[in-house]
Amino acid sequence: MDNNFEKNNPDLEQTVTFEPVTDETTTTDSDVSEPEITSFIPDPPYKRVKVKDFDSFMKKTKLYIKHLWGKMDVFCKISTILAIITLLLFVASVVLLKTVPIIFSVFQIVCLVIAFLMYKGIIPRIPSWVKFVVLGLAGLLIIVNVASYSWADNEYSATTVYVNTPYSSEECLGKSYNTVKSDLESAGFVNISEEIIDDVELTETDKNGMIESVSINGISDFSANDKFNSLAKVIIIYHSYKHLNAPMSSADAKTMEPTALLKAFSDAGFVNISTAEEFDLDPDTSSLDYENQVIINESESFDADTRIPINADIKIITHRAYEKYTLKLSIDFTANLIFSTYDVEMSIGEETKVLPHGEDAEFELRLKPGKYTLTFTSEDSYSVDGSVDLEIAGNTEASYKINCYSDRVEVSKLMFVNKSAIKDTEAMVPMSASSCIFKDYKDIQTVFKDAGFSNISTKIVYDIVFGFTDEGEVDDISINGKTDFKKGDVFPKDAKIVITYHMFADDDPNKPEETTTKKTETTTAKQETTKKPEKETVYYSSNTEDTVRNGNSGIYAYKNRGGAYDIYWVIDFDNGYVYNFFEGNGNNYCDRIKIDYGDLNSGVKIIFNDGFNVWVYNLHFKYKDTPNHLIISDNDGFDLDFYPTDINTALAVKLSKTIQDY
Repeated sequence: MDNNFEKNNPDLEQTVTFEPVTDETTTTDSDVSEPEITSFIPDPPYKRVKVKDFDSFMKKTKLYIKHLWGKMDVFCKISTILAIITLLLFVASVVLLKTVPIIFSVFQIVCLVIAFLMYKGIIPRIPSWVKFVVLGLAGLLIIVNVASYSWADNEYSATTVYVNTPYSSEECLGKSYNTVKSDLESAGFVNISEEIIDDVELTETDKNGMIESVSINGISDFSANDKFNSLAKVIIIYHSYKHLNAPMSSADAKTMEPTALLKAFSDAGFVNISTAEEFDLDPDTSSLDYENQVIINESESFDADTRIPINADIKIITHRAYEKYTLKLSIDFTANLIFSTYDVEMSIGEETKVLPHGEDAEFELRLKPGKYTLTFTSEDSYSVDGSVDLEIAGNTEASYKINCYSDRVEVSKLMFVNKSAIKDTEAMVPMSASSCIFKDYKDIQTVFKDAGFSNISTKIVYDIVFGFTDEGEVDDISINGKTDFKKGDVFPKDAKIVITYHMFADDDPNKPEETTTKKTETTTAKQETTKKPEKETVYYSSNTEDTVRNGNSGIYAYKNRGGAYDIYWVIDFDNGYVYNFFEGNGNNYCDRIKIDYGDLNSGVKIIFNDGFNVWVYNLHFKYKDTPNHLIISDNDGFDLDFYPTDINTALAVKLSKTIQDY
């Protein structure tokens, strides 16, 4: 240990200790072995300094830094110096808001970080000398960084520019503001502001824009060709048309009745007002009948106290909802077994749907009137497609058949009817002639009657002998003698419809009398063997198959598909209520709402009223006379889909809930 160092540093704490030798330890000649040599490494000097006061603290800190510096290699020492300088330059550049020095400081920091990563081996396989090159670059940037502080100063060190006034202050009086401002700018003045005196009547056209006074750096009496600094503050005071307060804010103007809005601006004294209408509101996304837009001198935002020139150009544009029609679209997708089994993307306007291969689909779209292209494109290749043009001019029902091939999608039109073009005296055929064959004639009668046809008659063919054909099965149907009509064809409502159906031969009243006894026996046997049981109710309603499609009696039960819990809707026409409840989410209440009016074909209206808010819902079959799909249209206009569910299960769940009336 260095004795001089010990003497010069009396605060050092001795930390060396020795183990005493006890009497219990004895040695013999046989126990003598080579002496064990142990190394002694004293603690660093800074650890042996006791902190008693500030001086001793500073001394210990100095010793610690000296100790740390001594342990560093050359790279670390250089890096430390550069890091300290870089940090100081960065702080200075930020405080002084010097953009260029800040950029150079960031580059320096990046270089130091890269060099450190090389030193630690985090960036591997780099020659050891490269990290010193990077350090050298960081050091070079210090010089550039310091030099950059003077660059901005040199940029603005040019001699002050003086300019001459184009004319005297008196010559400015009576001139046009625009003329004087333009001449002063041409002379070199760059700091020009204005003050307006709004006292000009509409009849005083010549006074509008007339100069009242001009001052330069507060001097309002100057001569032509007087010299001023180009940065001198120039204030031009001139006369302008009177300003009036806006009668309302731009936000309030949006919902005002258009005629009242025009009158408000007119009564306020404004004269240059124009109006226009634009039909650009989507009725499906906007509940507004109209929305006003007021543009004042190209500005659309103003407050009720905004000052506006009396001659301002004011445009009032009333945006209204455009017409929108419903397109009920049916797609008959022919399935391929082996080849060209790709899915198809269908698009029309901004609507896009994906059709799984071979699956028929039905869509209900809302479109603006106009011409469209209905396109079907292969999901595998956009070069394989097919399309058909159509025009929407009203509520429309359309049906197309598509076939997939390797090079195209073939599109065939099955039906296209503009329902809005159908006259009050006309009706649309609900199904094709071929679709009527083999069905019960009573069902066909009902379908055509519901479609609006009134002149429907039947014709019986007594030809069932062995019972292979069902009694009442349709054999043929014609409309005004036409037997090849298609779904969507339009005929007069009083068109003659003849439905021909099969009955047992033994029931023929014109059968010869001699076989009457045999006929009676056969008929009796037939009645006993073919008597049909009373029709049962469907699983989701208290109605039978014949009455469930009417949607105006009995009880119906529907439920959502999928989801984390079940949502039930029970429509009870017998008691005049609709029930809505949940199962599986912990909600133990059942909402009971009285039916306001309607049926499920035209729409059942119900009103929620909790004393503070009112919501109107509409319940209806998705397609008329088709109870297998219920639509709930909520208060915001969104359509929710529900499907038939077991009525007994639904009623059992309802009984477990607490009824809550609205």
